[in-house]
Amino acid sequence: MLSDFLKFHFLLILGTFVVVSGVTYGQSDLVLTAAYDGPLTGGTPKGVEIYVINDTPDLSIYGVGSANNGGGSDGVEFTFPAVGATAGDFIYIASESPQFNTFFGFAPDCINAVMFINGDDAIELFQNGSVVDVFGAINTDGTGEPWEYLDGWAYRNDNTGPDGNTFILGNWSFSGTNELEGGNTNTTTDSPIPIGTFQYATTCVLPSSAATNLNITGITSTSANLNWAIGDGEGRVVIVKQGSAIDATPSDNTSYLANSIFTLGEEIGSGNHVVYNGTENSFGLTGLTPGQVYYAEVFEYGCSPGQELYLTSTPASEVFLVEPTD
Repeated sequence: MLSDFLKFHFLLILGTFVVVSGVTYGQSDLVLTAAYDGPLTGGTPKGVEIYVINDTPDLSIYGVGSANNGGGSDGVEFTFPAVGATAGDFIYIASESPQFNTFFGFAPDCINAVMFINGDDAIELFQNGSVVDVFGAINTDGTGEPWEYLDGWAYRNDNTGPDGNTFILGNWSFSGTNELEGGNTNTTTDSPIPIGTFQYATTCVLPSSAATNLNITGITSTSANLNWAIGDGEGRVVIVKQGSAIDATPSDNTSYLANSIFTLGEEIGSGNHVVYNGTENSFGLTGLTPGQVYYAEVFEYGCSPGQELYLTSTPASEVFLVEPTD
């Protein structure tokens, strides 16, 4: 359960859903892991479980929608609030709280009308308005289908997903219909929902090829443009130091907060500022002091945020002199 996700419940039934722009991710950091249609009054609890693959600073770029009775996508019907989540967290969205609490023994993280689903409805997970994962066939009524979960559940198999906009039946396990009978709590039913058990193994690989050919162009009295040939890492950081050679390297399993304004980038050791962290091969550096010498190095890294493996042995490097004030 996402312990600090929300200190309160909220309900969004109708309205305009805002997608945060300007943030780019290569793959969804969230994945759908369960859909369930419970045995209590009104077929409750109804909802989904979502697993957080990587640390996610802003959940508001994600949303959920239900495709009811084979009627196709309704788009984003629920948007997460602008809070962060930690890798390994589970997020629970439900149609209501009292019955959910009775059945599972804890409260859902989010309550929303989008979870008024039955065991024949599909679910879509969105990132920046695009589908990044799906359970069920959105244009098919699930009644009688292999993925039907009426009075039952569907649970994602370990180390699968997210599956984009294509439902992959083989990535899921099912209780069968009417299997959530026999009790008023999850543990006393005939086939308990295996909530909170999904596992996702991330394979981390140290880059073998460093960035090369670091070039400094467009130098003024306060700024410069940096570009380089990327190596084979999933990302890279650029460190810049004023006045003397860089004397620190990035540490594994550490995500650095970069800022293209020189003095605002996270500092490693003394005076070594992280001015870029991303996947591109160029950026503009500002906040430089006229007439000063600067040292720059580019370090490739592999793996996801918080699990970085940095190639520190052969960084691309360059020294440049900022123009003096006229």
